[in-house]
Amino acid sequence: MRLVCAAVATLLFSPSIAHAQAGWTAVQQPGQPTAARVQVPGTSLRGVAVTCDRGRPLMAVRLATKATARAARGRLIVGAAIHEVGLARIGTSETWMIPITDPALLGRMAAGGVASLHVTGMPPAGFPLAGADAAFAAALASCYKPSAATALPSSAPTARATGGLAATDLAAIETVVRRAYAYEETGPSLMTPRADAIAAECAALQTRYDRKLGESESFGLCSEDAGALCGCQDMDEAVLKRTLRVTAAEIAPGRARAIARFALFTGEPATRSVTLELVKAPTGWKIDRVGSEQATQLDGIIKMRKALGLAAWTPPMDR
Repeated sequence: MRLVCAAVATLLFSPSIAHAQAGWTAVQQPGQPTAARVQVPGTSLRGVAVTCDRGRPLMAVRLATKATARAARGRLIVGAAIHEVGLARIGTSETWMIPITDPALLGRMAAGGVASLHVTGMPPAGFPLAGADAAFAAALASCYKPSAATALPSSAPTARATGGLAATDLAAIETVVRRAYAYEETGPSLMTPRADAIAAECAALQTRYDRKLGESESFGLCSEDAGALCGCQDMDEAVLKRTLRVTAAEIAPGRARAIARFALFTGEPATRSVTLELVKAPTGWKIDRVGSEQATQLDGIIKMRKALGLAAWTPPMDR
């Protein structure tokens, strides 16, 4: 463990980190384990790296802080999932180790979007997840197994179960995703109670926040500045519906990840994509997370409740 910590610290402090790509990359230095890492310029969180330690994933973060503590508690928010984490400092350096105990965490990070780290006594900081899937697959072979995406046809459901999902589940997931992209406002909610509760809490806080600080001061805090499903502010809805293709894979029992790929306008390739997570509820499959929307809403809730002098809010469980 001590040797692994030192190796990851070296990767985070390596001068080459300043010249790394914007997204995650797999890196290895002579005599050291392979790791996946990303730089985060301009924030208190300067870098994040993940490696394998005796078959288990281990994360390291480089924090620019004057804190003298050797241990800390925090929250790692990926999508709408909140992971309580413990941080242990390497000596007096800026590098802190975070053992990963939830096997679903790396899968959520590999889905893309953004994540944020909230450490007690330090300002929160976000970091990108672009390229994490490929970097994890290349660097974490002994402690991470990527989920193979299962392609869903554009019309008839698949005739076989793949990746742990039955044919009926694959068809149901596609139906829910396509209904979401049809922007249907009638009938039962397509979202989980958790997702609906996060959106409702954020919207309610916006009213109070604007009343205190001024009209529209909360704009964007609940991810309403762009459409989460398309990641855009403008589109040709007919083109989106016509080009929409869906892939899905099981990431845990009763939970699946779907990737929607589409074009927004005539003449552009259907290469835009948004990742959704779905949960199988007693009433059928429900959308629990859409891109980084829930992460933005949770960050907004934390900011607004703090400004309003309100206690922390914990969203309900997934099911």
